[in-house]
Amino acid sequence: MATPNDSTVFRNPKDFSGKMPDDVWLSKAKQEQFSSYFSDIIDELAAKAASFSPLDNGKRIRRILEHVIPGGNNFPGVMIAETYKILTPQHKRTPENLKLAYYLGWCYEVVMESFNLADDIFDESQTRRDRICWYQLPDVGPRAVNDTLMIEIAAGYTDLHALKEAKSIITDINYLYTIQNDFYDCFGDPKVMGKVTSDITKGRCRWPAVVAMKLANPEQKEIMKSNYGREDPESYYLGWCYEVVMESFNLADDIFDEGQTRRDRICWYQLPDVGPRAVNDTLMIEIAGYYLLRKYFGNLECYTRLLKLINEFTFQVCIGQNLDVDVSKDLDKLTFDTYREIIGTTTLYVVGYNPIALGMTLAGYTDLHVLKEAKSIIADINYFYIIQNDFYDSFGDP
Repeated sequence: MATPNDSTVFRNPKDFSGKMPDDVWLSKAKQEQFSSYFSDIIDELAAKAASFSPLDNGKRIRRILEHVIPGGNNFPGVMIAETYKILTPQHKRTPENLKLAYYLGWCYEVVMESFNLADDIFDESQTRRDRICWYQLPDVGPRAVNDTLMIEIAAGYTDLHALKEAKSIITDINYLYTIQNDFYDCFGDPKVMGKVTSDITKGRCRWPAVVAMKLANPEQKEIMKSNYGREDPESYYLGWCYEVVMESFNLADDIFDEGQTRRDRICWYQLPDVGPRAVNDTLMIEIAGYYLLRKYFGNLECYTRLLKLINEFTFQVCIGQNLDVDVSKDLDKLTFDTYREIIGTTTLYVVGYNPIALGMTLAGYTDLHVLKEAKSIIADINYFYIIQNDFYDSFGDP
């Protein structure tokens, strides 16, 4: 298939009416049917959040989703459900299976929304879907960096019995490990431990302080209250991270604590060419998507393949977003080769290949050759779609 170019896609900007053409995938009835499950998704995620934090009671994630999602066409999510319905025999299209198809669409929408939150900060946008951008709200602000998403790795495990057994064992080990870690943070030699922590100076709930308050007499407790949590700027460093997979949370935590250095180097977000590019809630939204995926599809044979597809999408999009930001600083790099590369690592997965591949996988299509063929076709269609979308961005009526 030939790739369209700017001289053949549109003849004259004046011929454009300002309205996007209707599409069978995006019919009002299909969108409304898909949207009817949105309240279930919010309730599910709010309940999950409440199980972790009764104080918050799910209010934060509910507020985020109700702010950022309504108003969109949910094109990828609708595509996933419709792809499944088209490819699945009639006798398999039971109410429960159709519900799962819609839930899979919402899993994808929730994950994808994390990138919209980050993208608004990259572009310094003011509004999205006729509402002020989430990061622009006075009580939100920057709370993480986009690179957090790229480093974060999610893994699925479906053997719940084994997981429960492991949790029982690990809980006791982790308790001892945490006490030991808190002790080293308080009394360890930074040159030996390789880190200087600020937990004590920030008044965090740590083992030495808990024991001290338990054993102290009233006079000693007053001394603790007067001195514990007093910050010394000279010792304001953040500690080493223990696992690479936790680096995403360390990057976010550096911004929360306004950290200056990590591993004897300036914190990543403090670098002049980085700055705050995302919000911490991006993490919560992304993880919520994986939670939904695990909850509703963790017992299915296709779960691992679904998880792999979304993981690949997450990694690819993070790379593409960083490339997009870097290129925007150098007009000499604005070439069609660069344009195709950015599309190939971002939009191709967001609104093109991944929704179709997820729907096909849920419908039982496991032939990698078929998926590869589908990706090849979708890449060409997606290229045209992006050119059209860019045109609407320039000449369309908001």
